[in-house]
Amino acid sequence: MKAIPEIPLLIDASDENMLHQLQLLAYSISRSVERAGDEKRLKLHTAAVVVNNFTNHLFEMAEAFCKKENVDFGLLLPMIIETAMRIQYISPAIVQTGPALRNDVLTIERHLALLKEYPPLYKVYVQLTESIRSRK
Repeated sequence: MKAIPEIPLLIDASDENMLHQLQLLAYSISRSVERAGDEKRLKLHTAAVVVNNFTNHLFEMAEAFCKKENVDFGLLLPMIIETAMRIQYISPAIVQTGPALRNDVLTIERHLALLKEYPPLYKVYVQLTESIRSRK
């Protein structure tokens, strides 16, 4: 049987008795339990969609690109894993790399030329490149 991964649980209740019951249940499942009202849960869910669902969609787009271009998506896995591991200890803002951050216009133009045949991926590349450039 596969173990349940350690995940934080956010709980809230209308009264202290119910909160206590929820805490007992939550701590039986996870060591990370925090009380969070509707507003905090909404904010965390929004951020979760960005870091999980959107990132997964980028993986999907990159995998499709690799298949069509006959390159092995699996070669990217060590980098994907390293990035996820690194941000446990270092802010993503500090470890950001790439041609957008370096203002490497030649590389960006070469990437965009290649992506012309992939309009959705082209659009995402342009938007994220602009976002990274604007943070300087």
